[in-house]
Amino acid sequence: MIRRTLKSQTVCCIVICILASLPNALSGQAFFTSKHFTIQKLGDGVYAAIATNGGYAICNAGIVDLGDATLVMDPFMTPEAAKDLKKAAEQLTGHSVRYVINSHFHNDHTGGNQVFGKSTIISTQAALRHMREELPLELEENRKHAAEKAASFQLMNPRNMSAHERQEHIMWEAYYDGLASSVATLKLCYPQLSFTDSMVIHGRKRDVHLYDCGQAHSEGDLLMYLPGEQILFTGGVLFIGCHPWIGDGDPGRWDNVLQNIQQGHSEVIIPGHGRSGNKEDVQPMRQYLQDLREKVQKYQREGHNPHEDKVLKIPEAYAAWTLSVFYKPNLLNMWEKYGY
Repeated sequence: MIRRTLKSQTVCCIVICILASLPNALSGQAFFTSKHFTIQKLGDGVYAAIATNGGYAICNAGIVDLGDATLVMDPFMTPEAAKDLKKAAEQLTGHSVRYVINSHFHNDHTGGNQVFGKSTIISTQAALRHMREELPLELEENRKHAAEKAASFQLMNPRNMSAHERQEHIMWEAYYDGLASSVATLKLCYPQLSFTDSMVIHGRKRDVHLYDCGQAHSEGDLLMYLPGEQILFTGGVLFIGCHPWIGDGDPGRWDNVLQNIQQGHSEVIIPGHGRSGNKEDVQPMRQYLQDLREKVQKYQREGHNPHEDKVLKIPEAYAAWTLSVFYKPNLLNMWEKYGY
């Protein structure tokens, strides 16, 4: 009886100690869970939200504790994923979200803006112009066709696919399903503050530097840099392990921006798509753009063009990259830019 009582008291003490330690353990730690993303702690008060394959986030996001407020970069493609991001940001930092940064105008980086209605949304002036011009048209197109595209992916049989193809199928099915489920209530919310060249947001705990890249992945790209931590968030300027989309970009200027990143002081780099990385992960992206350019030059030398190719095989170096559906249009876009 005494032994049982002592054992019970010991168990109770352990439970009480664990419960008492939970607030401290959870404070500032990456314990928030969502089906749309995983949280990666990069430093004290700095987090990356890495998109989960099969979720509705699609792009990566950033969370930064400014000391007296919170900043979020790229609030995902859908309001559903953005709601989880907002909860994570407030839980991890203990502050409301005061600023939202749109790295560029593409819908997968701006679709969650409406969730942050009380926040100041910031972009470059060029990105804001493209949002106003292109997002209404894209939203109307998605309202007409997203459900049909989602249904077509659901009808496909993944058993006949390779492991790589299945992973891509999961991503695209979620992409169109996310669009289809959100278009009815999606509201286009544009930045209230825009800039050219550069901008600094001063917080009590740290400063955040924003740089207008001009046209790289798209016109109006920006980079977000935390000099104290040497952490860089690139938005669409960098993809790691993924085929980038170059249809809205300028490959020459893009390469210059990537070279500047390589020559900079960043220790940790969070791309717009793909895993977190560092400066070593920039060179494969530069090589990809260079290889496309050289492929176009080969067509020129041989008197052909890529439109005549019935089968465009992805080079072995990029065969394992996701978003492989972009390779052919990327080559055609490169031809249109440099092939004539």
